[in-house]
Amino acid sequence: MRKKISNKIILFFLIIILTGCSTLRKERKIQYSDTKIPAPAFDTSISGHTYGEHFLPDKKEKTSANNYNTTGESPLTQHLENEFVDLGKWDENKLNELISMASKINEIDKRIDFLSAQFLDTQYKGSTLIGDINIPEIFVIRFDGVDCFTYLDYIEAMRRSISYNDFKENLKKVRYQNAIIAYDKRNHFFTDWKEFNPEYIEDVTLLLGREKTKQVVKILNLKNDSTFLLPGIIPKKRIIDYIPSSQIDNSVINEIKTGDYAGIYTDDDGLDVSHVGLLIKRENNIILRHSTIAKKFQKVVDIDFIEYISKRPGFIILRPVNFRPVNKKMDNAIN
Repeated sequence: MRKKISNKIILFFLIIILTGCSTLRKERKIQYSDTKIPAPAFDTSISGHTYGEHFLPDKKEKTSANNYNTTGESPLTQHLENEFVDLGKWDENKLNELISMASKINEIDKRIDFLSAQFLDTQYKGSTLIGDINIPEIFVIRFDGVDCFTYLDYIEAMRRSISYNDFKENLKKVRYQNAIIAYDKRNHFFTDWKEFNPEYIEDVTLLLGREKTKQVVKILNLKNDSTFLLPGIIPKKRIIDYIPSSQIDNSVINEIKTGDYAGIYTDDDGLDVSHVGLLIKRENNIILRHSTIAKKFQKVVDIDFIEYISKRPGFIILRPVNFRPVNKKMDNAIN
């Protein structure tokens, strides 16, 4: 009798132990299956474009087609399968007039000054480009808001154009390598311009700085911990010339021209610059015209360049090659 009771007790405890182990295995399975590894954060507008002041991941804004409000939009906003266009305060007719007027300005410095001034007070808007390693690239034009790099994109494309349609084609050439609309073909870095648009852009940093110029070798898109700033973009080794801010003097200032594109050099790994803008000379003053996220502005503004750069490591100067837009139809008719 005692033996039977003892066997029942042993069997009872065995059942409890086995049930507990089974429950524990289930709990562990749930715990592991619910564990999510966060995806790396990155800015799809570096072009992320977007660096440093503007070219760092913007956690507040998500870059996807779903990021845009599709209700109550301006009639100037267009949604096509492979492009997104918001002309802001303009329409196509007004842009045709503006670009045509600018194309008649022979001097490149005055043309860029004229075009860039049309965007003064335009609000800063980050992460406007659509596309990343997971989202297909879409061709974007947004004049309702610009970041520092898209602002330069638009000005550089406009200064090469005679009409709005011409501008659209030139923007593809400015923003993408061989005008191929794809995330991995986008010019994500400022110095990509001199690499992939050499017929329109030249690096004159060494010309301006001469013996004051410093040279560094960087691997763009690769951080010191071997991770990427932009997943899906192959790191590229690049020799970068820059002028330290401590070396600016009259010999450098005298060589700067209106319409020069300025990149604010950064020591951060994986990046060439932290911010970009264009320079305007007014007698003895140099103005940095740029789209800034700074709280007191958050729009396209003019500020004193020398004061601004004095608090930064240095700068790179890319100069637009003198180029006058030509009406191809008229040119062909003459020839």
